[in-house]
Amino acid sequence: MAAGHQEAFGVKIHKDNVSKVNKVFNKLLVDYDISNSYNVDFEIKANAFKDDLIYIISELNDEWGKGFEEPYILVKDIPIKLSNIELKGQKENVILIKHNNITYIMFKTDKDTFDKINSSNTMSIVGRANLNIYNEVKNPQIIIDSFYLK
Repeated sequence: MAAGHQEAFGVKIHKDNVSKVNKVFNKLLVDYDISNSYNVDFEIKANAFKDDLIYIISELNDEWGKGFEEPYILVKDIPIKLSNIELKGQKENVILIKHNNITYIMFKTDKDTFDKINSSNTMSIVGRANLNIYNEVKNPQIIIDSFYLK
């Protein structure tokens, strides 16, 4: 049986069939690599994401630890335009994407990755909220841990 409302989905499996279902899923997922997977705490569309949320999350920076982990955010559909993406750093290994007063920043990257992103219309990312403070100016940003292109 499967049930749920628009925002949820659930499955009911009789206890006698759990082993059978487990075997089926193990066969289906044998080639699936989960090493680059994230437990995302919430997701939001880029156009709806406001920088005030980063300020709120950043207030908890001193609290993160075992049992109270820093949240991962899935930001969907960040528009990519020549006007909002830059390759920075002396080694050209930092990508900045600016949208809605938020800077999405990727470290330890390269020009090939920049070119791939730059040739896309939108991207979605998994990242962590951060408040960059430089010369007493606060800049809300998301540190990108993973991304996919559309």
